[in-house]
Amino acid sequence: MIRLSIRRKIMGIAVALIVLMAITSVMTVVLVMQVGSRIEELTYSYMPAYGDLARANIRSLERALAIRRIIIEKLQSPDDNGQYTALRDRYDALDGQVELEILAARALIHGLIEKGPAFGMYRH
Repeated sequence: MIRLSIRRKIMGIAVALIVLMAITSVMTVVLVMQVGSRIEELTYSYMPAYGDLARANIRSLERALAIRRIIIEKLQSPDDNGQYTALRDRYDALDGQVELEILAARALIHGLIEKGPAFGMYRH
């Protein structure tokens, strides 16, 4: 049986701990790089898509308000077409803006779907 001196036992433990710390450091660096890329993806892909969807929702609410104003205007003065026409033009303009925001959001979301899952899974 080989008997190791205390000095060699302590040195072996120290070397083993240094190796474990090096492995842990390498794993930490890899995980930090993954977090960095995920934050960039979140910043440049997900946030603009959510912004487009939020703006589309706001434009949709503005359209609903415009419809409400059109109805109120028509009920209050059925003969006056000047204000009605202006409100109707505003409503039509908002319709185009809603469609543009939705198309922009769809394009970003389609790109994200094409990339595949990013969060919660490791890429292969």
